[in-house]
Amino acid sequence: KAQYAQQPSAKEIFSYIYAILHSQHYRKTYLEFLKIDFPRIPFVKDYAAFKRFSTLGQELIDMHLMKTSSPDETVSFPQEGTDVVETVQFVEGSDAIGRIYINKTQYFDQIPLDIWRCHIGGYQVVDKWLKSRKDRVLSYQEKEMLKEIILILKFTCQQMRRIDEAWQEVM
Repeated sequence: KAQYAQQPSAKEIFSYIYAILHSQHYRKTYLEFLKIDFPRIPFVKDYAAFKRFSTLGQELIDMHLMKTSSPDETVSFPQEGTDVVETVQFVEGSDAIGRIYINKTQYFDQIPLDIWRCHIGGYQVVDKWLKSRKDRVLSYQEKEMLKEIILILKFTCQQMRRIDEAWQEVM
């Protein structure tokens, strides 16, 4: 149990825990324990480090709740067509950026390979999202939602790197 000069709020503690659970270093360190029991959450001794994790966690929470997100404007859906999801296929281009085809002619462009490969809970997020709409016409709102999901995944990956950097400095 960490003792701080200042008493953190419940929200700060929750945000801290959210950040810690998104650390790859944490997941590797506690892998076996996470498989069989409730996770052990290590608290840092330094309040400034606690606040740093808490802030990173709160930013992640806000993004996951879509409080701070907006569609990723780098992603485009340039081809006119039926907008029907027939098949889902990622075609890698240069610099680990590719296209996600939803049918023979239509695709989402400028998709980073690491975002395409991103898994949560055993599912490849973008692939699962699109395949759950197979044989349906994507509405404008659904296309914008996918762009927002891609932005959230990008932010999550970046934030996880920041959390891991903080972990290496203080844990």
